[in-house]
Amino acid sequence: MKKLFLLTLLILLLPLWGCGGGTPVWGANYYVDSAITDTNPASATCDFTTYNPVTFETTGGTACVYKTIADVNAKSFTAGDFVYFRKDQTWREQLTVPSSGSAGSPITFGAYGSGASPIISGALIAASGSWTRPDAGNYPNVWQATDTVEPKEIWFDGTKGTLVASGSPTYVNVNSANEWLWASDVLYVYSTSNPATAYTSPGVEVPYYTEALLIDTKSYITIDGIIFERGRIRGISFGGEGASNVIIKNSTVRYNGNTSGDAVRLSSALDASGTNHLFQNNTVHANMGYGINISKYHATSGNENIFSD
Repeated sequence: MKKLFLLTLLILLLPLWGCGGGTPVWGANYYVDSAITDTNPASATCDFTTYNPVTFETTGGTACVYKTIADVNAKSFTAGDFVYFRKDQTWREQLTVPSSGSAGSPITFGAYGSGASPIISGALIAASGSWTRPDAGNYPNVWQATDTVEPKEIWFDGTKGTLVASGSPTYVNVNSANEWLWASDVLYVYSTSNPATAYTSPGVEVPYYTEALLIDTKSYITIDGIIFERGRIRGISFGGEGASNVIIKNSTVRYNGNTSGDAVRLSSALDASGTNHLFQNNTVHANMGYGINISKYHATSGNENIFSD
């Protein structure tokens, strides 16, 4: 079932946020703009160092800009750095936080420009050349595409699809709009014409990445004003017990997971590294499973907290 959880809350796990903070260090500003040319694919090297974040031109400025999240994932940032994603844009990649900040000087991932908040999606658009019909004579409206990662949900131009049961042949029950089925590394969907042309806004979205954001046990990280959606299992994962001092605020976590997944999942131990996490003014909605699942393994104190609607 859908989970709807509007979150405006503060969670403080020992000790209070800000205690023991270090002297702030101001780092560099980095920008991510999917409209530019990718001159250094999947590289920590800036695509341009003359970017203007006001005009969005790659000349006339002095800033470093990347095109893809793969570039960001390859970069080792330093304490106090800011990484800004351009508003009104979508990246279909997993953001894996590559490095930690420090007390008083977190690494911040935020937004710039005007328009809607930037989207980081765990879903890919099915490629235009990937669709064929398994039996055009008997089932003219069933289309198939290879998909080696089992999706838990799919969307047709933003409309959630309906999963049907397999039969004989496998796709026999795929016979109405927005119906779909996955079996043996093949995705079947119903469409009266090639799905690549029938659905273009944005298309057939198939969750691929386990989560849209992986904190990856990093510490002193701030996430501000970003939408994380359509992770195959969950929207955000902290990746293990080592993550600490993470702030997530003014963000949206939506359309993620399945009945056994979570929108946000923390696996953190209350150990010497600290586990202070702050969630503030976020919207978590339309996810399968728990809205937030906070688990503390081998904790020296505190109780397990599960937040769910």
